[in-house]
Amino acid sequence: MRKRHGFSAVRRLKKNFEFKKVRDKGASYRDGVFVLSIFKNGMGRHRLGLSIGSAKIPLASRRNRLKRLIKEAVRLNQPALKNGPYDIVVSIRRPPGRKLNYAIVENTLLGLLRRAKAL
Repeated sequence: MRKRHGFSAVRRLKKNFEFKKVRDKGASYRDGVFVLSIFKNGMGRHRLGLSIGSAKIPLASRRNRLKRLIKEAVRLNQPALKNGPYDIVVSIRRPPGRKLNYAIVENTLLGLLRRAKAL
């Protein structure tokens, strides 16, 4: 059996009220493409929620690729997060360019997490 490295159900935000709580009570940080909302939870683990709508990125293949890149960047950098655990919501501010790759996504998210003093 293959070991899965993804986000299990307990590591994801799924319900609307969970997203709303992070956006309402947490702090938000923006850059050119992403909006990162972060809120300290008392659950003992980091949780990630993605809000990437078809209005901003109409092609499902690009939308899903961006979600995979964001999840991988957060997953690989979870051990570096301090003062946590956090609920993190990442959404899109404006459509990213075609040249979006893992390095750009990771650097952008790490910059936002540093501004949030979570790294």
